[in-house]
Amino acid sequence: MVDIMENQSIIEELIHISKEKKVLMQSIFEVTSRQKEFLNLDKIQTVVKQINLKDKYIVEVDKLDIKFYNALNKLKTNLEIKSLEEIDAAKYPQMKELKKVVGEILKLTKDIQAIDNENINVLNKDMGEISKKLKGLRQGKKATNAYGAYKNQVTSVFLDKKK
Repeated sequence: MVDIMENQSIIEELIHISKEKKVLMQSIFEVTSRQKEFLNLDKIQTVVKQINLKDKYIVEVDKLDIKFYNALNKLKTNLEIKSLEEIDAAKYPQMKELKKVVGEILKLTKDIQAIDNENINVLNKDMGEISKKLKGLRQGKKATNAYGAYKNQVTSVFLDKKK
C-alpha cells in the first residue's frame, strides 16, 4: 500500500491542475461572452478571431485534462478505488477543496455551453437571412440572364437580310 503522503501529494497536484483549468475555463467563458457581443454587432471577423483564441484555450484545457486523469488514475490505483467519492475525506481533507474546484469548473462549462448555444442560434438565424438574400440574388441573376438571352434572340429577329 502506498503511503498517505504520496496520495496527499497526488491530491494536491489534482487541485493545482483543476485551478489551472478553472482559470482557462474562465478565459473561455469571457471569450465566448465577447463572441456573443460581436455577433450582435455583426462583426464577423472579430468573432472568428475570438473563436481562434478560444480554440487555443481549449487545447491547453485538453493538456490539463490529460495530466488530471493520469494523476487521478494513479490515485485510484494507490487507494484501490473506482471513484473519488470512495476517498475518505477525514483521511484526505484536501478532497473537499478538489470537489469545490471541480464543481466550479462544471458550472463554468455549463455557462459556456449556454452562451455557445445562444451564439449558434444567432448564427443560424443570420445564415437563414443570408441564404434568403443569396436566393434573391440568384433569382435576380437568372432573370437578368434570361432577359439577356431573350434580348439576343430578339435582335437577330429584326435583322433584315434582303438582297
